[in-house]
Amino acid sequence: MVARIKYPVGRAWIEVEAQSVKDAMRDLSEYAEVFGETVCGVCQSDKVTPEHRVAKGYDFYSMVCQSCGAKLDFGQTREGERLFAKRKDENGYEIGKAGWFQYQATQQGGGEF
Repeated sequence: MVARIKYPVGRAWIEVEAQSVKDAMRDLSEYAEVFGETVCGVCQSDKVTPEHRVAKGYDFYSMVCQSCGAKLDFGQTREGERLFAKRKDENGYEIGKAGWFQYQATQQGGGEF
């Protein structure tokens, strides 16, 4: 039996077709991980939009605040190509405010987060 489930996630309605409840939960949770981010973690604005860009042949995904320019980057799983919010750095320390950060240019031409 195939079930069609329509579920609110953030500001969107996500619709999935699933063979089982487990399949539906898996699919809905994947969308909720990304589209559940509706408020900027830095300035609390609700003017948050998804962003996709390609650099050097790699795809990058993030949510961007249109008010303050803060970003929440998403990583990608090796298997299944799922996205997940990057809230900690490679050393396990929290990035910015729950993963949201603002890029700060320095006088040397580089940048800090």
